[in-house]
Amino acid sequence: MVTKENTSLFDKGVSIGGIIIGILIVIVSVAAGFFLTSEQSGPAENGQNSGADETVEAKEFTIVGGNYYYTIDEIRVKKGDKVRITFSSEEGFHDLVLDEFNVATKRFRSDEGEETVEFVADQMGEFEYYCSVGDHRSRGQVGKLIVEE
Repeated sequence: MVTKENTSLFDKGVSIGGIIIGILIVIVSVAAGFFLTSEQSGPAENGQNSGADETVEAKEFTIVGGNYYYTIDEIRVKKGDKVRITFSSEEGFHDLVLDEFNVATKRFRSDEGEETVEFVADQMGEFEYYCSVGDHRSRGQVGKLIVEE
């Protein structure tokens, strides 16, 4: 008479601890691979667009925000220019936001320093930058970025 043998892993001497260790090794390996690849192409910091090429010289602007104004209310650049804006506040609580290029400084007061953001002007047109604090935008704290051919 032929009998069917039960050949489970446990009958062959494989322990639950060995299986768990194997699974943990696979998980750690996958996580390490993900971390290493995301570290190389991670997100830009401080509102910086990662499209900014480090070898191209930037067009630099220093803008100071005050109560319902910016010291520069119009910036003109060419399409493809790398733009660097250093922003600070001289009175009150302000920031600078430029939605179309995914640029935003933190909100801060005059005694809290400055922040520099960079991006590539990769689309032509007129784009409004503004202060997102309270009603500052509607009260006139805006500027215009003009990107030309």
